[in-house]
Amino acid sequence: MSSKFSRLKGISPLIATVLLIALTMTIAGIVAMWASTFTGGRLEETEKNATQICIGANLRISEARIVNNIGYFKLENVGTTPLTGFRAYLFYSNPANDEELNASKCYYVSDSSYTLANITVKPGEIYTINFTNSSGSPIRIRVASISCPTVIASANIAIE
Repeated sequence: MSSKFSRLKGISPLIATVLLIALTMTIAGIVAMWASTFTGGRLEETEKNATQICIGANLRISEARIVNNIGYFKLENVGTTPLTGFRAYLFYSNPANDEELNASKCYYVSDSSYTLANITVKPGEIYTINFTNSSGSPIRIRVASISCPTVIASANIAIE
């Protein structure tokens, strides 16, 4: 006696594999499209917030000089927005010597535990910053805000 199930045939393993791959690719495409839309929206929102935060931000460097191999400059927030964290760069007549001033080379005069990376300069505040350089006599300094990357100030360095 033959049962009714013995006469039914399934699909071949090759067709089953192709169908599984097609289903997997479809699901992957849907997830990728959703992830792209999700992250794109978040990125636009973050850029919008960062732009709004940086409106009115401005920075000035004054009295940049080196005296007895110790450099210093005054960093002033001339804008209306507090700025937190900075990066400083020294430029030399030979571009091969240009360097970024790290925390061990650049600090707040009144308290050396405050480095450019961790200070907050409120509107109207002026900080005097010391720095040491390793490649001779720099000709220019540039400081950029970490919290508002488009806020950059630079000045020539006087050597006395």
